[in-house]
Amino acid sequence: MFGIGVQLTSRIVTKEPWAARPFSFLTMGVGMGVVHTYWDWWRRRATEEILYMEEKKNYHNMVIAMNNVRVGEEDET
Repeated sequence: MFGIGVQLTSRIVTKEPWAARPFSFLTMGVGMGVVHTYWDWWRRRATEEILYMEEKKNYHNMVIAMNNVRVGEEDET
């Protein structure tokens, strides 16, 4: 939809007739759709990677804390 809007705006600004290049509406629309789909996929993948690393960091911090508690209990007995 964005690609078609860009084509319409550029045609109105340059006063080019809409029938001059009829397939440019389709190619621009499909091209912008592919770009948007890739950007959305990349953004989701980056967010997933950040959340995965945060979960991994929290797990390691919990294991370290459990080991510290365990060492403290052994010293008391």
